[in-house]
Amino acid sequence: MEVRKTEPKDLDAVMDIYAGARAFMKEHGNPRQWGDTWPPRELIEKDIEAGRSYVCYNNGEIAAVFYYYQDENADPLYQNIEEGNWMADGVYGVVHRIASSNSVKGAASFCIEWAYSQCHHLRVDTHPDNLVMQNFLIKNHFQRRGIVHVEQDDMPRIAFERMEREFPIQEQLFHLKDSSYKAFNHNLIPNIPSASVIGVRTPALRKYAKELKDTDLAKDLLNQLPHTYFEENQLHSFIISDMKDYDSCLNEVNRFLPYIDNWATCDQCSPKVFKKNTDQLIYEIKKWIQSNHPYTVRFAIKVLMNHYLKENYQPEYLLDRDCLYNHPALFYDFLREKMDTRACKPNRAHMALAQMENKFGDGFLGIITQNIDGFHQQAGNTRVAEIHGTMSRCHCDCQEYPGDYVFT
Repeated sequence: MEVRKTEPKDLDAVMDIYAGARAFMKEHGNPRQWGDTWPPRELIEKDIEAGRSYVCYNNGEIAAVFYYYQDENADPLYQNIEEGNWMADGVYGVVHRIASSNSVKGAASFCIEWAYSQCHHLRVDTHPDNLVMQNFLIKNHFQRRGIVHVEQDDMPRIAFERMEREFPIQEQLFHLKDSSYKAFNHNLIPNIPSASVIGVRTPALRKYAKELKDTDLAKDLLNQLPHTYFEENQLHSFIISDMKDYDSCLNEVNRFLPYIDNWATCDQCSPKVFKKNTDQLIYEIKKWIQSNHPYTVRFAIKVLMNHYLKENYQPEYLLDRDCLYNHPALFYDFLREKMDTRACKPNRAHMALAQMENKFGDGFLGIITQNIDGFHQQAGNTRVAEIHGTMSRCHCDCQEYPGDYVFT
């Protein structure tokens, strides 16, 4: 395979590749990034005229196309990066609009390696829905760096960067890799790119987190957000969870929460120091539960369940009115997950009470219960007064949701 600049005579073949790429994106859960028309023919014509469009060809056939340019400001939109930072300044190469015909295996990777040979500092971005591209970039040694915005639409893009730099924690994680565990682990968290899962078992991660404790590497890990790999996020959670100082721990939790992108990392983050500071912590929880970030809200609910269901319990703390009206879907999803008893069956006590009603007939006055699970009716009782209501007849009074929304 070879790379050369795109020529005007290549335009039809290039646009056919882009059409195929759009179809591929739609088939793989990413219909929004390029839609039906991106990139437009006029833009590619301008890229060719500027000498920034390149094709990879093999045996006379165009196998891939991409945009490449290098400069200290190769993409002005990259000057503003959110939720992270670039690894270094200076001249860098930018790759945009890369697409392959799928006729030659490895063509896209060949294009990336060609770009890296031109400049050992590359930047690229992709759509949050484009898990295929995210996997591709991670496999080709890019690091996730933050969020950038493009002129094409209002959707944020995930920024990636590749340069010559050592990542000792990543190297150790790959040393701890258990290949047989990787696929199983990713199946539990399918919303993140499979390439971001190395496959390190949790006991090994916990042991490594203890080894890192109070080291410069641990400090670097906490400061290097966002992380590229799932296991880096797990390590981050374990290190935070063992911090002794409440204020320092809380500061790190607030820094980390916006970057959590899966339930496992969210649920593993359980700072021990929170237990002794519940009077202060409740005010933070009320802030978290107002967040627009789903895993921050999940974390808030988890902390409530961990620290406020026993001696610190207050009925207004868990699933309160604010949660219902600000996050109705989350509120009801939580009920489904934690309080849906439809798959459960009445126990022997329920069955005995049903037998009593059947035996004594009108002499059986009925059952008054605080339970909301409906097990008495399932067992056969017909005279049941549920003083706290029942989950089987919940409905939402928010206008956005229909009645009987919860367990129907």
